[in-house]
Amino acid sequence: MFEDYFIPCPIKRKFGIDCPGCGLQRSIDAILEGDFYSSFICYPPTIPILLFFLFAAAAILFKFKNGLRYIHRFFYFNLILIGLNYAYKCFQGSIFL
Repeated sequence: MFEDYFIPCPIKRKFGIDCPGCGLQRSIDAILEGDFYSSFICYPPTIPILLFFLFAAAAILFKFKNGLRYIHRFFYFNLILIGLNYAYKCFQGSIFL
């Protein structure tokens, strides 16, 4: 859908390996096309990241009680998911593709 507008990864171009965010653009593109399975295969943390942004916006907009605390927890949860996904790609050897 939006493949012509993708921003090339500077880390992949410079060093020849995937960065922790490689696959996010393709994953969001798959979600916009309604293909959640392909989105998950491209980059598993995409849906939790999008949910984080929705929750953070709602918490700020509606001033949730303890909203900042939940935003922090959700942020660190996403950070762990991204790290685990990258570690899996490293151990699998697919960062060099």
